[in-house]
Amino acid sequence: VAEERVRDLERRMDEPDIAGTRRVVEVELEAARSEAEEARTALRQALKRYAAATAASEAHIVSAETFVVEARERARLLKERSAAGDAAVTMEEVRQATKDADTAEKE
Repeated sequence: VAEERVRDLERRMDEPDIAGTRRVVEVELEAARSEAEEARTALRQALKRYAAATAASEAHIVSAETFVVEARERARLLKERSAAGDAAVTMEEVRQATKDADTAEKE
């Protein structure tokens, strides 16, 4: 919208100066250009914030996926150790590791 106003005022600058209106148009044009620049700056800042938020969101997703994979791997290893007769691994540990992996995946 601001840039459209700038273009409109620039066209008016090309028109003949009737009753001294050129100075008024020049002032309006300068103000419109300033508004347009402020709008572009605000848009660039908003896009940067959006990009940062998107990157943070993607990093959180990757982190969550990694956590799920690690939880599943821990549960699998405990099951293998238990099946191999490792007395240090209790069935409760296996159940809890599986439950933790299921919970992580749901979240």
